[in-house]
Amino acid sequence: MEIREIELDKIETLENIRTRVKETDLSELMNSIKQQGLLQPIGVQDIGNSYVLIWGYRRYLAHKKLGYKKIDAVILKGENMTEEDFLIINATENLHRKNVNVIEFGRVCYLLNKNLSISEIASRLSVSASRITSALQSFKKVPEAYRGDIAFFDVGGRKKKQGKIPAMIANQIIRMNLNKDEQDSIYNWVKKEDISSKKILLLSDLLKSGMPLKRALKEIDNWKPYEIHLAVNKRKFEEMNVHKGDFKEFIKNTLNNEVRGLIY
Repeated sequence: MEIREIELDKIETLENIRTRVKETDLSELMNSIKQQGLLQPIGVQDIGNSYVLIWGYRRYLAHKKLGYKKIDAVILKGENMTEEDFLIINATENLHRKNVNVIEFGRVCYLLNKNLSISEIASRLSVSASRITSALQSFKKVPEAYRGDIAFFDVGGRKKKQGKIPAMIANQIIRMNLNKDEQDSIYNWVKKEDISSKKILLLSDLLKSGMPLKRALKEIDNWKPYEIHLAVNKRKFEEMNVHKGDFKEFIKNTLNNEVRGLIY
């Protein structure tokens, strides 16, 4: 099995796939592909000089209607694999990461739960059913309108794609226990701007202090990067309840040279 870009005109579709999938309005999917690219590759069987589509008919059709010539695909060579099998392989690989995000894991469980029971998912992934349930509950706290905008299993440090919501930040947002209007405002803010985890921490602190959301977002947008660093590290300092030394010394030991130079 490999994942690579292939030509659309080399893909054959089976009758059972075409009849199984309703050709409903593809405008939302097409717009998502234009803005963020293909989030989940299609699956095809390599039959020599061409490919047979196994899963992802709507994604394939959307690419054709957009006039694209190529599409990312999982290439199966002799394997008898379903889309659920592919999701399980990817989830299992990522579960070995110590910092796997519950929102990331919840999304995979959510997709698998359409065809598999919680106990079946737990068995296939070799994790407890309670962990599956917890991940599902966390993912479902993300408003449905924004679930397709979340970037999953991303590598730390990679520049955020425009219009995407990093899974780690989505996890921070659901812990803030906001109402629907507040969630909408924050998710849209994150999609439009290059919002870091530190900005979300700062936003949470401002909201806890009683500051209205609209003003808090405006305040953070006006802050300089080193001010964000300073505020968040002061928060860490206070949480640690450090008795030795003062905050100035703590900052000198935790911030990078560039930020220290701006402060001192």
